Amino acid sequence: MESGVALAKFYLSEASRLVSAAIVSAEIDNAEKLRRWLLEQWHEPEVLVRDVVQLGPNSLRETTKARAALGVLEKHGWLVALEGGTVVRDAARKEAWRIVS
Repeated sequence: MESGVALAKFYLSEASRLVSAAIVSAEIDNAEKLRRWLLEQWHEPEVLVRDVVQLGPNSLRETTKARAALGVLEKHGWLVALEGGTVVRDAARKEAWRIVS
């Protein structure tokens, strides 16, 4: 009986590990889609969450997904967060990023 419980715990932990890996992969996949879109179709030096939601890849047309993808790109050095209040396209912005070339 103890061996059966130990085996079940092992398979549960493996299933949990695989699900966690799939979530990370989806975040990385979204960030890569955004990175390609920024390089190929976006022609401004800065980007806002609103830009991604309105004009970006279809899979990132939700604020939470867009913000998460922008965060991943920032973490990996593709974007630099601008200070709140920075003027971007003639308006002070609470949240904006500069694209690193």
